[in-house]
Amino acid sequence: IETITPNEQGDYVYVRLKESDKIITFTNEENITVKVAEEERFNLPSLYFELDNTQLVSESRTVLAKLQTILLDNTHVAIKLSGHTDSTGEADYNLRLSSDRVEAVKDYLYANGVERKRVSGKGFGESQLVNRCKDGVDCTDEEHAENRRIEIQFYNSEKQ
Repeated sequence: IETITPNEQGDYVYVRLKESDKIITFTNEENITVKVAEEERFNLPSLYFELDNTQLVSESRTVLAKLQTILLDNTHVAIKLSGHTDSTGEADYNLRLSSDRVEAVKDYLYANGVERKRVSGKGFGESQLVNRCKDGVDCTDEEHAENRRIEIQFYNSEKQ
């Protein structure tokens, strides 16, 4: 399965992987075998950052502990992280902030036994917003918070 998304009626629709897709198979944190398309981006749930901050709060550590389990149990899996910010503040500052957030996640994983060669990442600042909240648009704090995120892509490290 590539994705599971709700349709207009709220029913979930399963989008199947194509035969041509590169697939990576691994065991998740609940010891269930899953298959995902390589390079498919997933938002790490509950791994959002407060405004102007790179510190991991306890909820973030819980999410990262699950990711750590996946990586330690599946030595053939490598990940690429993408860091994002909201549009508040200067673009140059947001680019640095998103990079620092990626580094905070990488540091957590390294400190908990994940090999450095299996984790890469880059910050994109406010260049890839998930909603309409760009400079000059009036948005709520909750809408801005959606853009303060870390996305993850899974790769087969044995093929790289």
